[in-house]
Amino acid sequence: MGTSHQVFLVLSCLLTGPGLISCQLLLPSILPNENEKIVQLNSSFSLRCVGESEVSWQHPMSEEDDPNVEIRSEENNSGLFVTVLEVVNASAA
Repeated sequence: MGTSHQVFLVLSCLLTGPGLISCQLLLPSILPNENEKIVQLNSSFSLRCVGESEVSWQHPMSEEDDPNVEIRSEENNSGLFVTVLEVVNASAA
């Protein structure tokens, strides 16, 4: 029987930009919309933060410190702001 290790990484998706001042916007959402995401060791995954104003990711390490993490903005035709956090070759420490 193998040993199962679980590592929890807390990430947050934040509203930024001028919409934050008005405070009348809906909170941003994270996609896929799951309470828990379990990934296999050395696999890749991505999360999208979507909001009515500019959004950004807050995570424990900077992109410069972790080459397996990429954060980028994506454009879509819905008028919403989308920022993607992509993890390649996921590992635990």
